This record gives sequence, C-alpha cells and structure tokens, in this order.
Amino acid sequence: MWNRTPTSKDDGRRPAPPVVAPPAVAPPVVKPPPVVTPVAATPAPAPTAASPPPVAAAPAVVPPEEPPAVAATPSSTRSVEEQRPAMAWVGKSVLFRGDLISLEDMTIEGQVEGTIELRDHTLTIGRDATIRADIVAKAVTIFGGVTGAITASETVEIAETGSVEGDIDTRRLAMADGAVLRGRVNTGTAADDRTAQRPQRKAAS
Repeated sequence: MWNRTPTSKDDGRRPAPPVVAPPAVAPPVVKPPPVVTPVAATPAPAPTAASPPPVAAAPAVVPPEEPPAVAATPSSTRSVEEQRPAMAWVGKSVLFRGDLISLEDMTIEGQVEGTIELRDHTLTIGRDATIRADIVAKAVTIFGGVTGAITASETVEIAETGSVEGDIDTRRLAMADGAVLRGRVNTGTAADDRTAQRPQRKAAS
C-alpha cells in the first residue's frame, strides 16, 4: 500500500489504487517436429542359384560269378517212379491162378488162387483183394480176405477190415479191433523152424 498526503484536489475522495498488471508470462516454446529425411530403400540382392551338393560316385557293381555247370548224372535224372523202392503190384482186375513167386515186395489188390511165396520180402493184401492160397513171406499185412495157411518169418498183421480163414505160423501176430481170424495160431521158434523147413521155389526167369 502507498501513503500520500491528501490535497485540495482530492475533494475529500480517496484516489483509486493503481491497477497492478499481472506479470507477463512467456508462451511455451514449441519445438518443431524433427524432419525425417526419406532414405531410398536398397534393393535386396537377387537370389543366386544354389550349387547342387556333390554327388558321390556309385560303386562299381560286379556281377556275381555263375556257378559252374554240373553235368547231369543218371541218378539225378531219374523220375520219381524210378526212385521208389521196387515193389510188384497185382491190380484189381487181375485174376491169377497157380504159383506166384516174387523176389521183391508185393501188393495184391486182385484175386489169386494157388500159392504165394515171397520168402524174404513183404506181402500186402489190399482191401479189395480175394486170396485163396497158401502164403509164405517175411511179413504179411492183410486188409482184405485170405483163405489158406500163412507162414511168416517175422510178423502177420490183420487190419480191422481183414479176415483170415486158416492156420498162421509167425513170430508175432497183431490184430486190430474188428479183424476176423478162424484157425490155429502158432508163434515163437516153432514157427521159424517150419518156415525154414519149407522148400524154397525158384522164380521163373
């Protein structure tokens, strides 16, 4: 506040106080935005063709050696039938009457009337065979019908479909269930003696 001595000019009124101007405030300085200079884009380098990886050389293939040719032997060229064990065969349509002698194993499917001699070999009587003869063999297997004496140095086997009417001399007899036997059976050493005593006949050449 200020003090002044009143004068006659004041007319008894008090002068108005001076107006105090507000302090000047400087406006804020605004910085212009930075100028960005555009930079030309550098073109990317063109892709170059990649070189193929090195290829390893394939190993040389040596053809296998062919085995030496083997000359065919007579035994290798034989047929299956020739390699089978020798065996005589009497078919179903055969009817034999007389003395039947064989120097090999035999199978009979037909009819025989007389005598059958296979002293050191095996005789098989088939299911459809009809035998009316005396038999001398090493072993006899019977699937059909036999009428006559049987002498075997080893065995006589009668299957379930077989039948025998006559005496049997053998070292061992085997019969299946259902087999038929009508006659006398002699087993053991006595049968061997009787077999040895029978005269051996020679086969016709």
